[in-house]
Amino acid sequence: MISRAHLRQLSLARIQEERTGWLFVAPVMLYVVVVFLLPVLFMFYLAFFRWSPIEGSGPFVGLQIVREALTDPLLWTSFWNSAAFLLASVPATMILSLLAATAFCRRSPLPFKTFFKVAYFLPLITSLAATAFIWLWMFNPSYGLFNTVLGACRRKSDDTHVPV
Repeated sequence: MISRAHLRQLSLARIQEERTGWLFVAPVMLYVVVVFLLPVLFMFYLAFFRWSPIEGSGPFVGLQIVREALTDPLLWTSFWNSAAFLLASVPATMILSLLAATAFCRRSPLPFKTFFKVAYFLPLITSLAATAFIWLWMFNPSYGLFNTVLGACRRKSDDTHVPV
């Protein structure tokens, strides 16, 4: 039989574990609220009030702004252009991605398979190489950005030297 003290200890451990989980989730939840939820709520506010960034909040206009938007032909042109782009680009992207994946498969009989792999991944590799050279320049002990800033503070750091 489990004693009350043991149950209390288990429940305290569970509460602490849940609190830790919520602490890990809290930054992401804050980000979602600030970046997604608040702008959506502000958009609903703007739909019902005549608002100007200079003058601030204006009079309540109800659904007049929504009616104006729905009767504007430019809105429908934009909507249909977006729908056509979506219907054309998503399937094309999926098909090309599937073709590239099957072409890079080990059992693919495609000639010059290695060339196509290199051509596909070359933009990623070159951008990483450029980033590496920028960091090497920043950490350079003679003329690097970090040692220049540290030199202005009358300090030099030889720890930033990275042998090439």
